[in-house]
Amino acid sequence: MATKKTPADVLSLRKIVQEQAVEIAELTKRLEGKDAEANNAISSRNAYMESEAKYKLRLDNIHDLLDACPGVIPRTVEHKTSWGGTETKEQDVLVRLASWLGATR
Repeated sequence: MATKKTPADVLSLRKIVQEQAVEIAELTKRLEGKDAEANNAISSRNAYMESEAKYKLRLDNIHDLLDACPGVIPRTVEHKTSWGGTETKEQDVLVRLASWLGATR
């Protein structure tokens, strides 16, 4: 059986509902702010990735140019590791350019 609500009970329930509505509105605003932050972070990451890809493409083009020049050290060098294996490392473009300048002198 349902109990009859008194006006005081109804008022207290209305007050609780209003407080919850205000809290929901505040949380919604905070969530929208977090959405904007996430979108900004994604946009920044995408811009960085695009910039890095362009940089790597230019660097590869310089390496390709140096590959065609006489007296340039190879692009990659194998190093022995402390555990007995080998590791392939790419030479720095400035080191390769310096080797070419030294060889053509």
